[in-house]
Amino acid sequence: MSLQTAGSNTRIHEYELISKEMESAKRIIICGDFNALLDASTEWSGSSTRNDKPFVDWTIRHNLQDPWKTLNPHSLGATRRRHTKSGFTWSRIDRFLCSRDLHAWFKKLKTVYSALSDHSAILAH
Repeated sequence: MSLQTAGSNTRIHEYELISKEMESAKRIIICGDFNALLDASTEWSGSSTRNDKPFVDWTIRHNLQDPWKTLNPHSLGATRRRHTKSGFTWSRIDRFLCSRDLHAWFKKLKTVYSALSDHSAILAH
């Protein structure tokens, strides 16, 4: 899944479409490029005035957990690099999210750098 849409209203609409697909699911693992941060202070290397509240609210409403944060609480875990005038910025916009009861299934999550993309892969164990 990729939520590479511009504007807050479009993203909210995308989240609602996904929510409809999730209604009947008891257990959920959802992964992809969400183009959003759960916590800009720990998931972004640059200064930011991002508004990712719709994404944060969506994860809370569906009780989605971020196993990376549990397993790597002090690591940025950057999955995207972007070249700017002052160098590179790093962010963690690609992620696994899961239902609370599946959270313990993740024993290790690792980012794998790729020279072919500005995004790193995430390997789950």
